[in-house]
Amino acid sequence: METNIGEFVVKTLISVGITSLLNLWPIIILFILCSLTVILFQQYRYRKSGIYEVDRMSGEDFEQFLMGLFQRLGYKTEHIGKLGDYGGDLIIEKDGIKTLVQAKRSDYKIKESAVQQAIAAKENYHCDKAMVVCNNYYYYHATKLAQNTGTVLWTRDDLIMKIEEAKRQESNTGEKF
Repeated sequence: METNIGEFVVKTLISVGITSLLNLWPIIILFILCSLTVILFQQYRYRKSGIYEVDRMSGEDFEQFLMGLFQRLGYKTEHIGKLGDYGGDLIIEKDGIKTLVQAKRSDYKIKESAVQQAIAAKENYHCDKAMVVCNNYYYYHATKLAQNTGTVLWTRDDLIMKIEEAKRQESNTGEKF
C-alpha cells in the first residue's frame, strides 16, 4: 500500500508540474525572447564600440588608443609609458586635476599589482589621482585596494561606455574617432 501512495504522490506532482509548465509557456517563451534580445543587443554594442579590436591590440597600441580616447573626452594627455615608468602610462588632466593612468590590455582579469603600480606612479609623478583602465575586469582584491585608496578603475563595461560617449561627441562635432 505504501508503494501505491508513493507512486500516487509522484504521479500527482509530475502531473501538476507539467500542467503548471503548460500554463506558463507564454511567460517562459517571453523570458527566453527577452534574454536573447539582451544578448544580441550587447553583442551589437560590443561590435559597434570597437572593443573587439581593443582586445587584439598590443599594450603600446592600447596606450595610444587611450590617449586618443581621453583627448576626445576633453583631457590633455601626456604619454609616459616606457621602460622604468614606475607603473604609469599616461598622465591626463582636466579641470586642473592631474590623473595618472595605468593601462592594462589583457585577456585575463587584472590583479591588485596594477593598482599598486598606479598608486606608486601617482606619487612619483605628483598627480592628484590614480586610475587603472583595462579591457577586462578586476579581481576582488584589486577592486578592494582601489576602493581603499581612492583609485579609479575602469572595467571593460566602463571602457565601452566611454568609447560610446566619444563616438557620440564625434557625431556632434563631425570628427572621426
